[in-house]
Amino acid sequence: TRFKPMGAPGSRKVRNVLMDLKVPVRLRDDWPLVYCDEELVWVPGSRIAEGWAVPAGEPAVMLSLRHN
Repeated sequence: TRFKPMGAPGSRKVRNVLMDLKVPVRLRDDWPLVYCDEELVWVPGSRIAEGWAVPAGEPAVMLSLRHN
């Protein structure tokens, strides 16, 4: 799966994004990924995907993640 972080020159493999975030290998398969339909829009801990940022002053949704 590929992801285009906002402001990045191109897309990146999620695996490489998780390596950059220093997520341990044993946790990578269970790392949450946020999709809208089929599009990956956010890898928690990283930047949001290009085109998904909410402009200042616009309504937004706050997403809170927790693991039980």
